[in-house]
Amino acid sequence: MTEPTSGAQEDKQSKEAEPWMIFTVAVVLILVGIGFGYYKFNNEIKASYLKENGVAVKGIVLEESESGKSGSSKTHYFDLEYQWEGTSYNHQISSGFNLYDVGEEVELLVDPEHPEEAMGEEDMSHGSHSWSFIILALGGFIFWLGLKKVKERKTSTS
Repeated sequence: MTEPTSGAQEDKQSKEAEPWMIFTVAVVLILVGIGFGYYKFNNEIKASYLKENGVAVKGIVLEESESGKSGSSKTHYFDLEYQWEGTSYNHQISSGFNLYDVGEEVELLVDPEHPEEAMGEEDMSHGSHSWSFIILALGGFIFWLGLKKVKERKTSTS
């Protein structure tokens, strides 16, 4: 026979997150961490390829815009145009700093086989393995907490 639970115990149980919610948050964080890692890895591969096989061209800054709050969290976007074998292409560089003025020339490395793919020096360092590891670790920790909660529930119902 089960004992009736008091109102305080019911309130505590209703405020606790369900294990499926904990696991969902953990899986989302793990997937985001993997995505960040993939983005950085892919960017490094592309940068390495262009350093070896790319052709240097001059791009002209057509437009500058910014987003974000004022101060250090502001991101600057620079829309560039470059020419490859008589065809114009566009490329955008983003930076936390106001690096260029409209009309300024910027060196880009262009993939001769796919001239729509270009990278500037600033593009080559985008992404961070650190953020990937931090988010993965956080997701793993939350997953562990979910496992712990499931184990606690099993022992309390037994």
